[in-house]
Amino acid sequence: MKNYLEGDYCGFEKTKGKTDLRGFNEKELLIFNLIQKQYEQIDLSYFYNQGLKAFRKKDYKRASEYFEIANKIQSDSYLKEHILFFLASSYKYFDKEKAICYYNEYINKYIDGCYRAETLYTLTLISTDKAEAFRYALQIEKEYKDTIYYNSKIKRF
Repeated sequence: MKNYLEGDYCGFEKTKGKTDLRGFNEKELLIFNLIQKQYEQIDLSYFYNQGLKAFRKKDYKRASEYFEIANKIQSDSYLKEHILFFLASSYKYFDKEKAICYYNEYINKYIDGCYRAETLYTLTLISTDKAEAFRYALQIEKEYKDTIYYNSKIKRF
């Protein structure tokens, strides 16, 4: 409960609805209810910003936890595209399969997305399927030939 008092709502989101309050004494129950009220006031930007902070500190697992929550609770926010990209980018460092899934979701949802070239580039480099990597490299050659993403690494595919 100490983490929640210090403003760490990531763990609260994960355990929400699963906490057995029967073992709480009166003071703990009061604190839990206060935390829950605070939590209800938090919006999407909190989880996105906390994810970015963790990402910048290279704490990619923690960043992915925040971005997962943001991805789950967002609806039609302008942050949606950014959340998905950084979620994939966080996973890239410790779970390539999840990263590939989220990058592919990004590619399919955001045909003209601001991270599209970078996403195609990353997919080319981390894909375990050679045919798929080749397909991404061809897309870069076709769509982003005059950018930094069309380089010697991509040309060798």
